[in-house]
Amino acid sequence: MPPGTPRDAPGLNLAFFFPPVAAPGPGRRVGMWLRGCSKRRPGRVSPELWEEEPSDFRGVAEAAKEIMSLAGRDQCGGLTVSGGEPHERREALAELVKASPRPSPTSWSSPGARGRSGS
Repeated sequence: MPPGTPRDAPGLNLAFFFPPVAAPGPGRRVGMWLRGCSKRRPGRVSPELWEEEPSDFRGVAEAAKEIMSLAGRDQCGGLTVSGGEPHERREALAELVKASPRPSPTSWSSPGARGRSGS
């Protein structure tokens, strides 16, 4: 996030997009990986995404525009969200889904511990 931006500010700290993905969720999907995880539990899958990066902060409208562009280009019908800890940005993610100009099945994936399912 930009310096001085509170952790609960609206918006997303995006690590990267990876279209298309096929899991988790049905069909071809835009994969969006977020940065930031305050839990920092040993054995989690994506420790490199725990730290937030100010230059990777995006407002909800900007992220929605990027997703729709990628979805159209790669013929994706949904969105998968993963990364540091997507649930820490659930309000911004809810706004992102609402901002989508067309219905989009969405799945959230908490990275969880290596070798185990769940979070």
